[in-house]
Amino acid sequence: LVRAELAEIGRVETGWRVGGAPKTVEFIVGNLDPEGGGVVSAATSLEIDTMELPIHEKVHILPFQDTFAYNYDNMYQNHIVPFLQTKQVGLFSEGFDFAYDGVRFRVVGVVPEGKQGVAGADTQVFYEGPPIQRVVLTQLHVLPYESSLPEQYKKSKLAVDDVALLRDYVQPHF
Repeated sequence: LVRAELAEIGRVETGWRVGGAPKTVEFIVGNLDPEGGGVVSAATSLEIDTMELPIHEKVHILPFQDTFAYNYDNMYQNHIVPFLQTKQVGLFSEGFDFAYDGVRFRVVGVVPEGKQGVAGADTQVFYEGPPIQRVVLTQLHVLPYESSLPEQYKKSKLAVDDVALLRDYVQPHF
């Protein structure tokens, strides 16, 4: 049954939610080999974990203001639903932040309250409310590990080439 559901999908990737209503078995795809995903065949080795995932009855998810796009229905249909159907890779609870297609969200409430779980096919998803204001840093100080620093960035035992480090390692990520 599980193999048939996976084969029906076509290409499978980590985090995909499969099954659920009206079907009887619901599961999330875990680790894959190769990691990037692929199709399931009769030759695919299939392992079913013995841990049962707790399913939230309700989740409340809000977008961050700086990535809010168009309206709440758009956010739900084009970002929240696809994330919950294809990118869940672990248990979550209130305070969990995630991004999908360039839009950032935070889980602001779950039922049962304070419990870790996943969103299943029958989970009620609430998505309206004031967008979350993200705290934007005005300054960031980074300290490189001495053992990881390439020699060309070491001016002396006590000094580093901060201009080159900033240019080569920090700025490409911000």
